[in-house]
Amino acid sequence: MIRRTEILLIDDDPEDIMLFTNLIEEFDSHINLKIAQNYVDAVDLLFQKHFDEIQSKPHIILLELTISNHKGIQLLKSIKEHSEYRKIPVLVVTKSNNSHDIWNSYDYNVNAYIQKPKSKERYLSLISIMLKFWMEMVSIPDYTWS
Repeated sequence: MIRRTEILLIDDDPEDIMLFTNLIEEFDSHINLKIAQNYVDAVDLLFQKHFDEIQSKPHIILLELTISNHKGIQLLKSIKEHSEYRKIPVLVVTKSNNSHDIWNSYDYNVNAYIQKPKSKERYLSLISIMLKFWMEMVSIPDYTWS
């Protein structure tokens, strides 16, 4: 049985969202993608509305640090400090190459820090490789949420 994988993409760049969404559609029909386009939407989705039986919690979170005037680090910290979310792999996929952002991300237990390539082709290649790694090679718990 193939399990449905829930991915939460937190990004405010419409072009990156479109590229990611198109690649997901081509990559695997068993991926359910949720998108938060700013800090407020992400907080609302994760901490206010809470996920229920109808809306599953994500297996993987992809986070752009530069959302909403660089509130991505604050969001990462909140996710990794939350008892229900801290074990979910969070991959920072960002335009930022700031060494302070890199250090802070790992201080808050990010699972990977990946700088977005500037070219669309390289970005698509990165997403494809990342999805293959996390979907086909890594064992992620099938969370049972009460």
